[in-house]
Amino acid sequence: MGTSLFRLNVRCKAHRLTEVICTVLLHLVTHPSPSAIASHIRSAVAPSPTAPPTTTSSGDVSGLMAALIGVGGSVVGGAVGGWLTMVAGRQQSRRDREDGRLERSKQAAVDIAAAWPVLEEALLDRAGGKIPADGLHKAFNVFSTTATMQSIPITNDLLRKHIRGHVMSVLEATQYADAPERLSPRVEHLRQSGGEMCQAIDAHYRDKPLPPYGGTTEADRAAADAETRRWRLFRRQRQSSG
Repeated sequence: MGTSLFRLNVRCKAHRLTEVICTVLLHLVTHPSPSAIASHIRSAVAPSPTAPPTTTSSGDVSGLMAALIGVGGSVVGGAVGGWLTMVAGRQQSRRDREDGRLERSKQAAVDIAAAWPVLEEALLDRAGGKIPADGLHKAFNVFSTTATMQSIPITNDLLRKHIRGHVMSVLEATQYADAPERLSPRVEHLRQSGGEMCQAIDAHYRDKPLPPYGGTTEADRAAADAETRRWRLFRRQRQSSG
């Protein structure tokens, strides 16, 4: 509706401009000798060497002006219409490209979210001693490769920051893969980080504002180390009592 009104407004202004231009041109042409120009047009339409000279009436001038306005209006209207069509086509193509990029971004983010539960399960299993360290490293390699490659088409910078921060947090934790007692206190934080990442992906998919990104802080690492020390102390006490 808005585009139609805009086109109608432009065409009206173009017609008015054509009318003004044609009026000026007609004045310049007919001012020296109105009868001469009218006679020339009449002879071009129906040449007759024996026709008696005639005078130009106001009707002839009005007819000439109407003809000029009609021709000029058609030319200008066609040009304006073509310009509007070209602009509308470019805008539509730009919107199509942007929609395509956003769709690819959403699909890539969903692929990353789908890859996280496998690594999360591997972290829990390794912390519980159910799988060897090599199993955790393999799961991390798959997830990190997926996250790295699928982050390329993602259009939201904050979402990429969420994903990159989570990958780095897990990478830091995998250095304790050979010591489940040191990995275990960090797993809960990693699960929380993965949940925040998935929430950000869900917001991106639904075109909603993303939650703020906190990332792994020094306080988080200090808390994990303190938990590790408490777990070690508890284990030693059980061994000594047993």
